[in-house]
Amino acid sequence: MIFHNENLTFAAGTNDAMQTLVLQMLGAFAQFERAMIRTRQQEGIAAAKAAGKRLGRAPKLSANQITELKQRRSNGESVANLAVAYGISRQTANEICRRLKDDDSGIV
Repeated sequence: MIFHNENLTFAAGTNDAMQTLVLQMLGAFAQFERAMIRTRQQEGIAAAKAAGKRLGRAPKLSANQITELKQRRSNGESVANLAVAYGISRQTANEICRRLKDDDSGIV
């Protein structure tokens, strides 16, 4: 194993105590740094949520478009046509219809 940036070489199959120590220390530091990055990431997410910022991908459709899609579906328009009209996948259109399903209207 060769670390080019650090100019370190570790020969496979040798029982050199110094190589083992250095490799284990590098692994420990890498593990520690990864844990620190994860902690900082969690703190950043918590701060963003506390500030009221929305996390994740923005919705593809606005609330008005969702209402319109629901109305068009209740009028009998196919999910495939709705998906094309709104520039979303059929799966997304189906999920919106399923999520907004009105028991009285018979929307599928």
